[in-house]
Amino acid sequence: MRISPLQAEILAIIRGFGSPVNTTEVRHLLNEQRIRPLVAEQVYHALVTLQRHRQVRRVPRPGTRNVYWEPHPDAAPGSVNLLRKTGGTIAPDSLSAG
Repeated sequence: MRISPLQAEILAIIRGFGSPVNTTEVRHLLNEQRIRPLVAEQVYHALVTLQRHRQVRRVPRPGTRNVYWEPHPDAAPGSVNLLRKTGGTIAPDSLSAG
């Protein structure tokens, strides 16, 4: 599977969080260093694509409308091929567990 730089950033956040994280929290973390902030739809679309490829999964949270995400248990940490972002900070080893 080839993923975009945005998807790589999202995977790094979700894998590094340690507990399920909701879409809004992911977006806030992504936007901390951005000049032009991402909107909710961009982040959600990337998450759904990652879900389709079994890299993340939704986690049910009764009593909330927020969608929570965690790494998919079948996804190997090094199973993705990254499209490097020129001048960016995402590297394949940043997605390794541990």
